[in-house]
Amino acid sequence: EALQPDPAWLEGRLDNGLHWQILNTPQRPNDRIELRLLVRTGSLQERPEQAGYAHFLEHMAFNGTKHFPKKTMLEYLASIGVRFGTNVNAFTSRNVTAYNISEVPLIRETIIDTVLLMLHDWSSYITCDSAEIEAERGVIREEWRTRDIPRMRLSEQLNPVMYNHSKYAERNVIGDINIIMNFKRQTLLDFYHKWYRPDLQAVIVIGDFDVNMMENKIKKILSPLPKAQHPVQKEVYSVPDNREPLVGI
Repeated sequence: EALQPDPAWLEGRLDNGLHWQILNTPQRPNDRIELRLLVRTGSLQERPEQAGYAHFLEHMAFNGTKHFPKKTMLEYLASIGVRFGTNVNAFTSRNVTAYNISEVPLIRETIIDTVLLMLHDWSSYITCDSAEIEAERGVIREEWRTRDIPRMRLSEQLNPVMYNHSKYAERNVIGDINIIMNFKRQTLLDFYHKWYRPDLQAVIVIGDFDVNMMENKIKKILSPLPKAQHPVQKEVYSVPDNREPLVGI
């Protein structure tokens, strides 16, 4: 039987397609909230000439948005004790890109508005400034270099076996370093606006707060996000089942 959702959760979907879920957890943590933005896209949505775009875009989310130019988002979070890398971070996989802001103190109500506005900007308003892109290429290149170790090379060789020669075997998250170092800004923006859409996104907020207040704020701040006018159908990929063990040496 299908698992039934926990009735303690309050959830809904905005007119633009954004799915939201909130959960009140009194005293756990005390006077803190946790926020997530889940984007249902990853490296599987990249074309061969876009290898690495999803991961690169995740990095750009911390380098300037509409309401938080350059590093002002991280500077504000640091001012309330929310540290980059520890309390605010993100990851990209083959299927999803996820952003988190954790341990946000509820010392004043305006903080809630501000962090929800950050999710708003990540959803549709990452600026991808040209200078910031050029600076980030070196960051990604160094990340790629430090991954060039035996364990990762073995993983790349075994992916076709582990993923049974499916689409999953053709994509790694960090992508092609030659593409990363040479792509044009507009092509990254095209990928962003194609796949970062409210209908492919979910916002989750957990913590010690009044659920009616949080629901109203989510609707007020995130409802203006633009609904996709001509959304591209997202293809769903799977890994074929197997009857015999798959072995790679």
